[in-house]
Amino acid sequence: MNYKRPMLLLPVWCVVLCIIACRRDVREAVPIVWSAEPVEMTSRELQESFLLRPKFPASLKGKAALEAHLKGMVRYKYLAWAGEKQGLEQSDQVRDRLRWVREQAMREQLFKREVHDAIQVSEGELRLAFLRRRRFIHGRHLYLQTLEEAQLWRARLQQGLSFEHAAQAVYAGLDEDMARTGGRLAPFTWGDMDAQFEAAAWALKPGELSQPVASRWGYHIIRVDSIQLDPMITEVDFIKDRKKVEALLRQRKEDSLSTAFVAKVMKGLDVRVKAESFNLIVQQARQASRRGSGSLPLHNPLSDGEWAAVAQSLQQRGDQPLVLFRGGRWTIADFINRFQAMPPLYRPHPQNPQLFEKELRNMIRDDFLTRRAEKLGLRDDPYVNDRVVQARQDLMAAAMAQRLAGSVTVTDDQVQRFLQHHSAPASAQTEEAVRQAARARLVKIKQDSVISAYVDAWLQDRTVYRDETELQRVLDVLGGEKAAFIAVWQPPAR
Repeated sequence: MNYKRPMLLLPVWCVVLCIIACRRDVREAVPIVWSAEPVEMTSRELQESFLLRPKFPASLKGKAALEAHLKGMVRYKYLAWAGEKQGLEQSDQVRDRLRWVREQAMREQLFKREVHDAIQVSEGELRLAFLRRRRFIHGRHLYLQTLEEAQLWRARLQQGLSFEHAAQAVYAGLDEDMARTGGRLAPFTWGDMDAQFEAAAWALKPGELSQPVASRWGYHIIRVDSIQLDPMITEVDFIKDRKKVEALLRQRKEDSLSTAFVAKVMKGLDVRVKAESFNLIVQQARQASRRGSGSLPLHNPLSDGEWAAVAQSLQQRGDQPLVLFRGGRWTIADFINRFQAMPPLYRPHPQNPQLFEKELRNMIRDDFLTRRAEKLGLRDDPYVNDRVVQARQDLMAAAMAQRLAGSVTVTDDQVQRFLQHHSAPASAQTEEAVRQAARARLVKIKQDSVISAYVDAWLQDRTVYRDETELQRVLDVLGGEKAAFIAVWQPPAR
């Protein structure tokens, strides 16, 4: 994510979402395409997983891709079954993770019920939004991280500093394109920009300067240079743009209703964070970061080892209150339990106080939304149960793979022999980096070999059923010999 520019809203990729949305709560009989006790694969499962969870190289297409994916899914499902059979689900880590998945899915269904399904878009709203999209703004902006900076630069512009010179100073060393063009933006229309940014720009006349505008990334000073209107608008244009306009309207309404809904849930709770406990967590996280890396990576997540050190250091203060609210509280121990239940990519950054404050606020919000979902009986909603079943399989397959291959090691001689027959990675710049990359690759090869041998041993004692006709039907639905990875646009990492 480029923090220095407001983000353009791109069209939403719908294929995967349609697959999920079209699932019925009442499961119909679906043909089996592959089975070997205790694993079976339905045609629907094979088709959906090919699109949603591909397990084949991107270089493959058509039947070869489907066969590779089927093999990967068989391996995955057998490992998941074996992991459950061996009791790996009983670990505290797995139980915590499944609880987190269930609660997240409950909140998703809560928003669907309370927000998404409540949204209606009228014909009049569609036509008004369409007309707005035929108006284009040409303008410039300065991006600042704090309100104080934004106010300072706005005052300088009012005192006569040119926008071009201000942009050169603000963007120097950060965004050379914006510095060179004087902060000029590409022409934009309704629905292209962050809602707060767009609303402020829409209220300006050519030549006017905005007040500091808060967005999800920071603060902006906007100047509108000119406004261009599309002089030729027809009913055909409206029909062509209708679906996109409706999607944008729904998204804007959903954002607004979501904010109002969360405010309603949190009303009257009087949530407070105890500064002493907050600062203690930050202090211990920073110390662990320094010990682990020799620096202070404020925006990087803590490693498992670093977090273990933090949790250990906080253990004696576990009963100390961290969050107080009407009718209850979180202790430091409660926060530790919640933190450990979250997948690593979703965990807060307690070594960064500014970021941690926002993330802790979101954790508190999510806790009360989960309570609301619980009261509405969403714990056993079919969508929620589906998510938990999928997460359980993922965790069991990963845990079983780790049990089988976690102890795999390679010797220096094996690394040397491997390098004699394989070229060094282009990213490795030093001899030691080459050896480390080769060692990691060799470990991965040996781990895959161990896991494959385990799965092959199971298959040797089983009668395998394959429905070739149904497999061909699945392939035809996926695009025949053109079936391959779908290129999905991903937003830049924030």
